[in-house]
Amino acid sequence: MTDEQTTTAAFLVAELRRARMRRGWSKDPTGPVLTVDPASWLAFVVASSR
Repeated sequence: MTDEQTTTAAFLVAELRRARMRRGWSKDPTGPVLTVDPASWLAFVVASSR
């Protein structure tokens, strides 16, 4: 991945973590678990934008 892609992937992962905190999922052990591979997520975003 290029530096720009790495930065974008890191930003998206951070946004997902913030969304989990806003919804309270990170505090609830029975809540949904969201595991995202940054490279896979970035590939999805790039493919979706075409």
